[in-house]
Amino acid sequence: MTKTLFYHLCEEIRISNWKTNQWRKLSLLCSFFFLCMFSMSVTGQEIKDRSLDPLASVNSLKLNIPEDTVVCGVFQEGRTLREEYELLSMIYFLPGLYEIPLITGSHPLNLIQRFEFGPERRIAEPMGQGSVQVEITDGIQANARLKYEQDFDVDGTVISLLIDNLWITINDGQPEKEELIFNEPFLSLDLYMLAQMKVGFKTVFLKFASVGYDSLPLYRLSLSLEAGQSIQLYQRWLPPLAGSGPANLVFAMGDIHEGTTIQTDYWSLVYAAEHHNWNERFWMLFDSPMDGAYGIAVLTEDFPSRAEVYTLDENFEPLRQIEVLSFEKVLYDGPFPPETEPPVSIDSWVQY
Repeated sequence: MTKTLFYHLCEEIRISNWKTNQWRKLSLLCSFFFLCMFSMSVTGQEIKDRSLDPLASVNSLKLNIPEDTVVCGVFQEGRTLREEYELLSMIYFLPGLYEIPLITGSHPLNLIQRFEFGPERRIAEPMGQGSVQVEITDGIQANARLKYEQDFDVDGTVISLLIDNLWITINDGQPEKEELIFNEPFLSLDLYMLAQMKVGFKTVFLKFASVGYDSLPLYRLSLSLEAGQSIQLYQRWLPPLAGSGPANLVFAMGDIHEGTTIQTDYWSLVYAAEHHNWNERFWMLFDSPMDGAYGIAVLTEDFPSRAEVYTLDENFEPLRQIEVLSFEKVLYDGPFPPETEPPVSIDSWVQY
């Protein structure tokens, strides 16, 4: 209707004789002005109405957590190997398809099945029900942001867990994705999950991500040691554009005088580094002591480039120094897990 009025008014203006009818000129100009004002008002209302449309047919958001979804505490720059070891943690999610009401505010929700904290794997007990906070931003497209929070207790220490930055955009009544799924590559690259706790006067933060970091590039650090000994460390690492990139030690093999060992267990592989992932340090802990040694430490430096290796005693202190002849870290594209067939001792040969 507005377009039709504009058309007729423009035709009247075009064919009118302005020299002979000044009053008609004024009347047409006034009509044109008021019609423009009316059109702007209608258009604004249409825009406002469209900003509500995205939410009109969406009542909830789906959060999909598959079976056996687990995350673990991962490296934070600047911590020592012992600090990283003491903060090892693992969280098991409650599997299911959760319908989150698309209503601004807090809604009760439990997502955590089990929380194991520290190398002793102490159970962090929930202090109450979890909750998800929903925030909605209006506009021509709508954005819904979810934030999950829950507090846990470990021997009197409160650990506050946070999962944030869960976003879904809704256009024309349809979400950009049907559901948020806790799987790869989300768990390795996009999960924003933190825990906060007080240790004395210090606030400590734990970051959680995929146990295997499967979506990150895989690197191999090979060390050739004195007397034919060797170590190979396999590390998931995403080189950063700035700061430090996500990284963790995920597989290790050692062939030293104390014995040959392979380690794949999260609880026995420890990684630490400084800013920009410089001066990387590793612990590979043994499942059981080997000739008095409880593990191997590998310490690298970037400036100058060098490496140090020693075995660990029961308190994870240096035990036996092993000379490093050479070492190299390269992007690895071979089979993973790698072939792990240990060398055969000559004493075990059978003579016929």
